[in-house]
Order: sequence, then structure tokens, then C-alpha cells
Amino acid sequence: MGASSGMVGTARMQYHLRQTMVFLNMHPLNRPEIMVGLAQEKFGPDGKLKDEKTKELIKTFLIALADWTEKIQSIVKIKKLPQISGRFLFDAPEF
Repeated sequence: MGASSGMVGTARMQYHLRQTMVFLNMHPLNRPEIMVGLAQEKFGPDGKLKDEKTKELIKTFLIALADWTEKIQSIVKIKKLPQISGRFLFDAPEF
């Protein structure tokens, strides 16, 4: 999720971040993608989001994030992966 003053939001940044996550063998939430363009029109002077369509997209994103988190947690439990400080360890790239 990202916002910018341009038309396409943060599309280029999100694409590059996704490439980085693939290299690091991370497990990102792939959908929905949220790229808030023309952010200056969607936030009020107080910094609060005022655009209803964007609010709905973020709600959809948060629901998908909760579902994704449950899926990842169930995989970790099935595979019995080790935990450190409450965080799960996943395969890391070898250097």
C-alpha cells in the first residue's frame, strides 16, 4: 500500500519492493494492491483520509491481511517452524 502525488500512486516502488521480496524469499500479501494516486486530493489538511473509495480499498486490504496472516500461521504450525521472540523464521537466502 502506498500513496503519492502522481497519477499511478506508488506503482513503481511497489513493483521494486515485490522484486526485493522475491529475492529474499518473503511471503508478501499479493492482493489487493493499493496505489493511491493524487494523494493530496484524498487527504484533508489534518492528514486524515477523506476519500471513501480509498477507505473501502483499505478495508478490503485489512481483511485480506488478516486472512493471509491466519494462513501463514497455520503453515508455520503444520511445519513446526522455530520461533524467536514471537517471530517465525522462514528460509533465508544463503550468501
